[in-house]
Amino acid sequence: MKTIKKKTILLVEDDEIIAMSGKMTLENFGYNVITAHSGENAVETVEKNSIINLILMDIDLGKGIDGTQAAEIILRNHDIPVVFLSSHTEPVVVEKTEKITSYGYVVKNTGSTILDASIKMAFKLFYANKKIMDKDAQFFKVAAHVPGLLFQFTRRPDGSYFVPIASVGIKNIFGCSPEDVLEDFSPIGRVIYPEDTARVISDIECSAKDLTYFTCEFRVQIPGRPVQWIYSNSSPEKLADGSITWYGFNTDITERKLAEDEIKRKNEEFEAANEELNAAMEEMEATNEELIATNQDLQQTENELRVSEEKFRNLFNNAEVAIFRTKLDGTGFLDMNEKFLSVIGYERDELIGKPTTINWADPEEREELVKILKRDGQVKNYEWKLLTKKGELRYCVTSLKLYPDKGILEGSFIDITD
Repeated sequence: MKTIKKKTILLVEDDEIIAMSGKMTLENFGYNVITAHSGENAVETVEKNSIINLILMDIDLGKGIDGTQAAEIILRNHDIPVVFLSSHTEPVVVEKTEKITSYGYVVKNTGSTILDASIKMAFKLFYANKKIMDKDAQFFKVAAHVPGLLFQFTRRPDGSYFVPIASVGIKNIFGCSPEDVLEDFSPIGRVIYPEDTARVISDIECSAKDLTYFTCEFRVQIPGRPVQWIYSNSSPEKLADGSITWYGFNTDITERKLAEDEIKRKNEEFEAANEELNAAMEEMEATNEELIATNQDLQQTENELRVSEEKFRNLFNNAEVAIFRTKLDGTGFLDMNEKFLSVIGYERDELIGKPTTINWADPEEREELVKILKRDGQVKNYEWKLLTKKGELRYCVTSLKLYPDKGILEGSFIDITD
C-alpha cells in the first residue's frame, strides 16, 4: 500500500505556549511541524530545511524583524506558500500582507477548522499556481522556436500601454527584452519609425474602440540596425476592469517588402515596354491609314507597309514580355509572340482559335479580371496564376485593353514566378 508523505509546516510564533498548542493542533491534522520563535529564526530555519512545504507566519514576533519582513526575505530565494496568522484585523495590515503573498490570512482564535481549511486552500492555490507557471515555462520554450514575436498587449483604462507577455522574439522585432515592457510600452514606442507612429497608435485605438482585429504593417528602426518592416496581427478582448488586451504575433516582413519594391520596379519597366509597343502599333496604323488615303505609288506604299509590319513583327516577336491578341469575348486566340509561347509551352497552331480559358489556373481570378474589363475597358498590372501545357503553375502580371470597334482584346504579361 502506497504511503502518503506528510507535508511539513513551519510555524513561526514568538509565544512558546501558543506555538506548542498550535504545533499539536497541526500535528492532529496530519502535518509535520517545525517551530521558530522569531523572524530571524524563521529565515535561518528555511535556509537549513528544504523539506518545508508551507509557512504559518505570525506578524508580531517581538524584538527583531516582524513576520512580514521575514516573509519578504524568505520569498526572495524560496517559492513557499506563506499564510499569515495574526490577531490584527485592520485593513492596512491585511493589505500589507497581500502585497507580499496572497496565500491566506487567518485571524487568531477563529478555530482549528478554519485554520485547517485555510492551509488546505493555500496548498491548492500554490499547486494551481505551480501548474500555471509550468504551463508558462512550456509556452516560452515553444515560443522561443517560433519566428517573430508572440505577445499579449494591454491598454489600461487610463490609455497607457504595457506588454504582460512577450516571447524572446521581441529582441529581434523591437530590440528589447520581455522584462523591459512588462509595465511600460515606451521601449517599443521609441523604435517605431517616427513617420509610422501616429498611424500605429491610431490603429490600436480604433481596434480598442470597436473591438476589431488589429492588423498593421509598420517600420521599426532599432539603433545600429537597418530599418525593418513589421507585420502585426492580434485580436482584442475587453477585461472586467475596463482594460483592453490583445493576443497576437508580430513578424519581420522586410524581405517581402523588398520583393514588392522589386516587382514595382519591374512593373515600371513593363509599362515602359508597353508604351514603346503602343507607339510602334500607332505608327503601323498611321502607315496603313496613309496607304488607304493616298493610294499613290502602290509599290512604294506596299514596301513601306511591309517594312513597318516587319518592324512591328520583329518588335512583337522579340519583345521580352509575352504579347497576345484574342477575340473580344475570349473565345479564341488570334495571335501571340514567341515569349508568350515559351512561357505557356504550347505551339502556335495549338492555340490559334482556341478559347483563352485553357491557361487559367484559377477560374475565380479570370472572373474578377472580366469584371474589371467590363467596367473599365482595360486592366493594368493584374496578378494571376497561369497553367502551362505541362501543368506547371506560373505567377504573372498582366495588362489588357479592349478594342470594341475592332472586336479584339490585346494584352501582355510578364512572368514573375522566379
